[in-house]
Amino acid sequence: MLLIWASTVMDFGWSQIPDFSYLQNSIETINQYLSGLQTVVAWSSHHPYWAVAIALLSLTLLQVLLSLTSTALKRAVIWLLQAPLRLIGWGLIQGFRSTQQALSPTTVPSTDEQIDQVLAQLEVLRSEQEVLLQELRQLLDRPADSLSTAGVTSQLPPPKV
Repeated sequence: MLLIWASTVMDFGWSQIPDFSYLQNSIETINQYLSGLQTVVAWSSHHPYWAVAIALLSLTLLQVLLSLTSTALKRAVIWLLQAPLRLIGWGLIQGFRSTQQALSPTTVPSTDEQIDQVLAQLEVLRSEQEVLLQELRQLLDRPADSLSTAGVTSQLPPPKV
């Protein structure tokens, strides 16, 4: 008789009863949370000063964390809003510079012109060297007593001409 009843139940679809194991898992999770909370409440009732200090510290840290997040979010939004404008400005500046360079081409001096410039600079330096050598000869040709200071005479060799 029991077998007939069981086969009848199976035929009507009673075997398709939903599985409520996920509900049991969530109830167990809530139970674990509440047991931990009960431990915290019991400890804080025995140590009220420490509990108040920890609560204030936690609130302060939460406030600092939220303000840092807010500041970072504001800076990120401002940067994201300014980035296209900066990119456009940079593009305009680069375009202006390239236009300026295209309008005023620079001439590169030829090799002969560069050689002439270097030779002119060498000639200027040679003339300055001649002037300095002439001054040195004049100093060396002075009498020995004018070069001596406090009884010490100069022991300079004669100039080689």
